[in-house]
Amino acid sequence: MSSDHVPSPNDVYAVRNILRSLKLPPELVLSILAFARYNPRVHAARHENRSYRASSMPNHCVAGLYLCTPAIPIPHPSEGYDDFKIAAVTFALRSADQGWGGDRGHGLYRGSWTWFEASILRRAAGVPEDGPVGDGIEHGMSHRLSEPAAARELLNALGWDFAKSEDGKVAWTVQCNRVAHRAPVDHEVCWRRHECRAKPEGDDDGKGDGAGFLELMRPGDRVALWGRAQFPSWVNNVESAEITVDYEV
Repeated sequence: MSSDHVPSPNDVYAVRNILRSLKLPPELVLSILAFARYNPRVHAARHENRSYRASSMPNHCVAGLYLCTPAIPIPHPSEGYDDFKIAAVTFALRSADQGWGGDRGHGLYRGSWTWFEASILRRAAGVPEDGPVGDGIEHGMSHRLSEPAAARELLNALGWDFAKSEDGKVAWTVQCNRVAHRAPVDHEVCWRRHECRAKPEGDDDGKGDGAGFLELMRPGDRVALWGRAQFPSWVNNVESAEITVDYEV
């Protein structure tokens, strides 16, 4: 298998059935596939400059939808949902803040007021799994909002809604920009199932841990990426972003 090969769900079903025909225990079959990272995936990329400038209004916050993945395919009824799991969600980001300002920590992450957040989008109540829904969400939603949650009405009009955690959370921190660092920086953030990401000693690396994000996802969901900024004069200048969702079926 080429390292660039991305199996489809049908490829995974076929390999799983071959392994099962060898009379291997079901747990071992799943372990083999997981060890080989033989997973289907969905991917989205955008290479387009966008700036998210904090508002001069009282709450100062701004949120803009930069990128959204396709929906994770819903398994064939004959295969069921029992083995479905999100294996990993990976974000590749290229961005910078306005290049000046901040009280301290220039070039570091602590004290940054420009960052990215991720949300899980799910079909709105009453929209069937095979029903038509709006696509190209990031292009159809050019509004600047105070926070991701403020987009709910706009998303509902396109047939989508937020998936919420038990405590009502709809957005998870992905990555902060370096403070007062004008040159764009590449960041990669990978959240893996059951993997606890330890923070480095000393300075923060600006990454969110994604706690609870993967466990909340299910077939049919999409991942949305928001550009954020807070306080006057802070700007999140985004050059590109990619999102990859690896899942097990």
